[in-house]
Amino acid sequence: MSTSLSPCGSSQTSLIESAANGSNYFVGDSVVIEGFGAHDGFPDCNNVATAFVGYIPDNSPQEVSFELDIDGAEVGVDYDVCISDRSGRTTITPLAVMERDAPYNAALVARDRTGDDPIVIARWRMTVRTREDFAFSDNRTCAQAEMERLRAAVAPGNGAFGEHERYDTVIVGGFNTSRCPLSELFENFRRAGDTPRITFKLNATELGGDPSNVASLGEDTFVNSDTGKLSLRLDNLGRYTVILQAESGDQSVDLINWPMHVREGPNGRTCGDHGSPADDSTIYSCVCINDYSGLNCEDPPESA
Repeated sequence: MSTSLSPCGSSQTSLIESAANGSNYFVGDSVVIEGFGAHDGFPDCNNVATAFVGYIPDNSPQEVSFELDIDGAEVGVDYDVCISDRSGRTTITPLAVMERDAPYNAALVARDRTGDDPIVIARWRMTVRTREDFAFSDNRTCAQAEMERLRAAVAPGNGAFGEHERYDTVIVGGFNTSRCPLSELFENFRRAGDTPRITFKLNATELGGDPSNVASLGEDTFVNSDTGKLSLRLDNLGRYTVILQAESGDQSVDLINWPMHVREGPNGRTCGDHGSPADDSTIYSCVCINDYSGLNCEDPPESA
């Protein structure tokens, strides 16, 4: 064909092929194979314009395009792929239907518009497997310490546990990922290149009810998807079991759970400093002390 690899382009193909061969391929994980110019020693050979020579007259360098060919697999059905037009950087995401013991033959190729045979950039064999179950890393020291701290925050006697007034805001600190990164906190997680694909979410159900029926604590409930930190404004009355979960791909794991009772006194207020709830009802009345009176124990005693 009219187009061919330049000397600097040829010098990088073995590095691209080595990276592809050295990658692990799991269902749902995105594997990134760096293209031209991403390797040490090639600062001036970082795109199509420098990696190829001999373009078709009057066509721009971008007329050279990249394709991924995997024998026995169809893009969009068996796998997803994204390839940089500039450098050939390739992101491959195998889908569940690709899992098998036998390897696939894969090739990254470049084409121009002549219709001639493509230029092979890299050939490799890839075996697609399913990761083991996503789980919390109970056996790692920093993960153990972080989980102990998180459990303490929702233990009896601490702020998040038990009785709360309607419209209270409850904060539960998440994981300190600067001290213990996500890759140490969890195992068998999905990846996007070298980055863990892990997010956090909150699940609440009515206490004693069907655990599959999700309940709402209120509209202003926030979960930091990177650390699991919670900010819960308790707008809705009721008794709940609250669960913090971590998700990776299509798998999730329960991290902590605790009961919360959201209740309200007369007139939507508490009993103040001079009374207390008469019982543990969700809508309660007040028992006043020190001769105070009123629905919310707001009336001071009469002077003698």
